[in-house]
Amino acid sequence: MREDLEAELVALAPPWFGQGFRFYCGDGWYSLLRDLVVALRAVDPPAGFEITHVKEKFGTLRVRFEGGSQAVADMVMATQLRSESVCEECGASAETTLRKLGGRWATRCGRCHLGAQTETATRS
Repeated sequence: MREDLEAELVALAPPWFGQGFRFYCGDGWYSLLRDLVVALRAVDPPAGFEITHVKEKFGTLRVRFEGGSQAVADMVMATQLRSESVCEECGASAETTLRKLGGRWATRCGRCHLGAQTETATRS
């Protein structure tokens, strides 16, 4: 994720992210993550709550945390499930599917998938 988007997410709830925290996923999931952080602020997680890791794995978003309640876990799970239908690159939700891309799974819309295939073929 671009550093400016990462900074915006961390600024929403600085105590929840460690120093130098990084998001290991595409820019297209920024809105999902922003909505999650805003929703988490509304339920006011307990003292000591921390988001420890955000990444893409097997084509879907993974968010790991410590010190949260069942409500927090439910919100995180819902966000992870929503990532299955949102393009990791551009954020489009129409016609987004899990696709095999260069030996790994990725959630991409048709346009981003074709762009990635073209880029891969050019590098070969």
